Amino acid sequence: MICKIAICDDKVYTEKIYFMVRDYCKQYDTGVIIDVFHEIAPLRDSIESGRCYDIYILDIEMPGYAGMYIAGRMKEVLPRTIVVVVTA
Repeated sequence: MICKIAICDDKVYTEKIYFMVRDYCKQYDTGVIIDVFHEIAPLRDSIESGRCYDIYILDIEMPGYAGMYIAGRMKEVLPRTIVVVVTA
């Protein structure tokens, strides 16, 4: 099974989170697709177009939107998905 993960955070931290997730999944020989977003709008557009993920990793503070607000909306639209909210 392939796990699909979306990371949405500042450019500074997305790379660190990306490599941490990728390396963790390698340990368990888990197939993973990781997409990185630096803004909420493209992630929102992706979801609205039908591309959904199993896990969302969101920054708590994003330009234009609060990560907690987006996390709450995601849980309304995608109640079975996992949303992880992070902060520096």
